[in-house]
Amino acid sequence: MAGIKIDPASATALRKMVEEAERIALISHTAPDGDSVGSSIGFAAMLREKGKFHISVIIPDDIPQYLYCIPGANKVIVHETHPSEAEKALAEADLVFCMDFNAPHRVAGLQSALESSSAPKVLIDHHLYPADIFTLSFSYPPLSSTSELVLRLAKAIGMESCLTQDAATALMTGILTDTGVFSYSSSDPDLYLLVADLMRAGADKDTIIRNTFQQNSEGKMRMQGYVLYEKMTLLPEMGVAYFTLSAEELVRFHNRTGDTDGLANLPLDIAGIEAVCFLREDKNQIKLSFRSTGNYPVNTLAENFGGGGHKNAAGGEFQGSLQEATEKLLKIWKDFNPKNYDNKNQQ
Repeated sequence: MAGIKIDPASATALRKMVEEAERIALISHTAPDGDSVGSSIGFAAMLREKGKFHISVIIPDDIPQYLYCIPGANKVIVHETHPSEAEKALAEADLVFCMDFNAPHRVAGLQSALESSSAPKVLIDHHLYPADIFTLSFSYPPLSSTSELVLRLAKAIGMESCLTQDAATALMTGILTDTGVFSYSSSDPDLYLLVADLMRAGADKDTIIRNTFQQNSEGKMRMQGYVLYEKMTLLPEMGVAYFTLSAEELVRFHNRTGDTDGLANLPLDIAGIEAVCFLREDKNQIKLSFRSTGNYPVNTLAENFGGGGHKNAAGGEFQGSLQEATEKLLKIWKDFNPKNYDNKNQQ
C-alpha cells in the first residue's frame, strides 16, 4: 500500500493504549474540513463499536454546514461555543487522539488544554513535519488523507470488524473531500481497495458526494461566479492565478462557514495554470489558501506565510492588509521556480 506499513511495535502499543483507556478524546484542527471531521467521527464510531463508550470528539470551531450530513456530527463538542465542556472532556480523558494536524498550535484556543493534559497523546496525521510532542506518532504524508490512515490503523490493531456503516460513511467523506473526489493525492491503487471496504460496510459514495459537493447555497454559487468573472487575476507567464475576497465581499454573499471551500481550485481548470492562491480577509489577519497540480510545491510557498501543508494544498496567514499580502505574494512568486525543488518526497 504505497510502500506504507504500520510499524508492528507501534501498532501493539496503540492496541494496548486503546484497551486500557476508559475515557478517550479525539481532537482535530481549527477550520475543520471533511478529513479532520470524518477521520475523528469515523474513528470515534469504531471505538464505540469496540465497547469504548466514553468518547468525546472535540474541535476548536464550528463544522461547515455541508459536513453535518456525517452521522454523529451534531454530537461533536465545539470549543468556540462550548468552551467549558470541551476543556472538561479533554482534561478528563486518559487517552487523546490528535487527528489530522501536526503541531499543537493547529488546535487554536484548545492548545493550552491539550498541552496541559497528562494523558498519552497519539498523533494520527498525514501532514509533513510533525512536532515531537506526541507519545506515539502515526504520521504518513504519502497517504491521501487521515481518514485513510484511520482505516489502515484499524486493520493493524485488529479493529476492522468495528467498521460500522456510520464509521464507513464518515471515513469515506474524509477521503472524498481530501482528494477532491479522487482528482488528486489518490494515485495509490490500494487506496481503492480500502474504499471498497468502506462501500461494503455501507458507505454510499454517490450520496456522500451529493451531500458534500452538491448542496451549495445561492450565495456560494454567486460568489464563485463573482470570483471567476471579476476577481481572478491570471499570470500565464508564471502559470499561476490569484484572487482576493475582502470581509465586505464575504458579507455581500452571505458567506457561511465552509462556503469558501473549493474556491481556490477553480482557476486550476484553466489550461496552463499550475498554482493558485486565494487571499481572504479574516478577522484581524489575511488567510491564504494555495492549490496546485502536478509537482508544483505550494507548501513551500506557504512557508513564507508561516504555514505549510501538502505539495498540492497548503495554507498560511499574514498580519496586515489584503494589498500588503498580495504584494508579498507577487514578490515571492516572481522569484519562485518550482523546478528548483525536489518534489519526490512531498505530498
